[in-house]
Amino acid sequence: MTITTLSSGQFNQYAERARKAAEHGPVFITDHGRPTHALLSSEPYQQRAISALDRRRAQDRGRLGEGIGAAHKHHSLERHD
Repeated sequence: MTITTLSSGQFNQYAERARKAAEHGPVFITDHGRPTHALLSSEPYQQRAISALDRRRAQDRGRLGEGIGAAHKHHSLERHD
């Protein structure tokens, strides 16, 4: 995996190169020397998103195993507008 860092000006000038670099690893875009964005190709992003979703589902299953009171308490914190 290759990590690439570009300034926002470089990214604007070389967007196609940044896209190609993202196929080999994350591309960090900086503003005044500080990272502000990360560009990933879709496959690694989807893998991370699915992994995060799996972790969340496992956490939710653990909460349900704590008993009805704990599950009710958890759901009462969520807003449903």
